[in-house]
Amino acid sequence: AEGHARASYCLGNAHAYGVGVDQDDARAASYYEVAAAAGVPEAQSNLGLFYAQGRGAKAAYYYDKAASQGDANAMCNLATMHSRGIGVARDDAKATALLRRAADAGHRDGAAMLGSRYLTGAGCAQDYGEAVKWLRIAADKGSADAQFNLGLSYHLGNGVAKDPALALDWIKKAARQGH
Repeated sequence: AEGHARASYCLGNAHAYGVGVDQDDARAASYYEVAAAAGVPEAQSNLGLFYAQGRGAKAAYYYDKAASQGDANAMCNLATMHSRGIGVARDDAKATALLRRAADAGHRDGAAMLGSRYLTGAGCAQDYGEAVKWLRIAADKGSADAQFNLGLSYHLGNGVAKDPALALDWIKKAARQGH
């Protein structure tokens, strides 16, 4: 059964992106539904993304299913929905908890978003030291947002000693990525 579910996920991708077949959102969603119902977390996450992009209305449901199986992308996407109140009640604490799980799993963007939340105190107590910890992890993995925010932290002395040279280095890294 797992092989069939995985095959349905692959067919969903093929139709979603038009690889070897005509691009067809309805068919892609149909295949993702089969795989998601069988518990394939990547299909649940992709189906959530489909719905969040206006290709349906069940994004939070599928992101939650995928997140409960450890899919860090789904955790970040569901956190964004809770943070903005899109399709679910706005809940900054829940968003922060989801980002913490994603960051703990090594997800670069989860760490960057968690660091930003600690900078502002959204859904958690403001803590510059904790912010810098997560921003550094994400910045070292190439997150332009984290590099920029880490640079600002060094510029302002938030959570670290002021260091204009390091501030400039991090901000330049972010700028080279178009930030």
